[in-house]
Amino acid sequence: PDQSAGWCHDRAVSVPALLRRVPPLRNRPPAPADPFTDDIRASAAQGTQLGDDVTAVDDVLVPAFHRADGEAVLAQQRWARRELGLLVLSGLLVVASSVQAAYGESGWPGLVVAALGGIAAVLAGTTRSSDARGVYLRARREAERLRSLAWTHLAATEAGDPRHRRRLLMRSVARIRLQSVEGSGDIPQQTESDEEAAVGVPASDAPREGNATAEPRAEHLVGLYLDGRLGDQRDGYRRRQAEFDAAERQGGRIRTALLVVATILGAFSASDVLPESALPWLGVAATVATALSAITTGWMRLQAFDTRARLYELTEARLGAAQADRPLTVDGVRAEAYLGQCENIMLAEHGAWTSQTPVSAREPTTDERT
Repeated sequence: PDQSAGWCHDRAVSVPALLRRVPPLRNRPPAPADPFTDDIRASAAQGTQLGDDVTAVDDVLVPAFHRADGEAVLAQQRWARRELGLLVLSGLLVVASSVQAAYGESGWPGLVVAALGGIAAVLAGTTRSSDARGVYLRARREAERLRSLAWTHLAATEAGDPRHRRRLLMRSVARIRLQSVEGSGDIPQQTESDEEAAVGVPASDAPREGNATAEPRAEHLVGLYLDGRLGDQRDGYRRRQAEFDAAERQGGRIRTALLVVATILGAFSASDVLPESALPWLGVAATVATALSAITTGWMRLQAFDTRARLYELTEARLGAAQADRPLTVDGVRAEAYLGQCENIMLAEHGAWTSQTPVSAREPTTDERT
């Protein structure tokens, strides 16, 4: 999911939806994020395998997740500032050129145009800013895979000894980090049979709805997952869909209004109704309205409000179907497969809007971890 706009969450009530994703002028560290909530930690009784796994995740995985999440947020802030700055500078160049055309006899408009052009060239050529999107996508993919691993590790069935399970977790975290640095990490999409084979259970012998034996630990884990992970994600997708739909509507109205204003001002600037001395300024004002409309359009395209709103809507519906598909009777193997299925849906959503992360880019499979 898009966690990278966390710098604007504290402004969500007072700021219009169209402007909530505007980056801060200076890097702002992200709000603390965590794969687990306090309620989930309290529900994982100490001294049990689930409690030991949560402790291992806190010790091994959470620091790596905080690093990747923070790096992703700061990189996206740099990237968004650069792109928004270029949009604003382009609009200012258009306005300054209009002023220069209206008052070409003065020297200052030409100096303003040259200065703005130089600033835009420097900003466009800044290596650190231009590479920020790549850094952001890589770090966000790593953070989301770690978030997924935090849950799928709890459901893993390949080892019972806490020390062995911690070692497998350490290897998985290290593998995700290596794949992120290498730029690999694209794991082929797994079918249900592949997932069953990955945990060491032949497809023909895997427990089905009618013959699975309930296990209290597995039932407890699935219940925690549905409330603390899947339910929260569905709520988050609904909020983002509503926000992005509102931003798309607001942007469309503002853009249309500015174009109407520009048309009216342009018509007056070409008429003889007003004094001749005011006509050049009317032309400049029409250019300002047109430039603001273009900046609004560019911002909407940069954020892809409508496309991402539909993607959030689709993912929320898929998670709803997955939640309805919860097995009536859960054992360890079915819990592992079910959590993996749900995590693949969420990581597929993230992969779609970044165009970088594949459908099944979650933690390394059992064969890779052993």
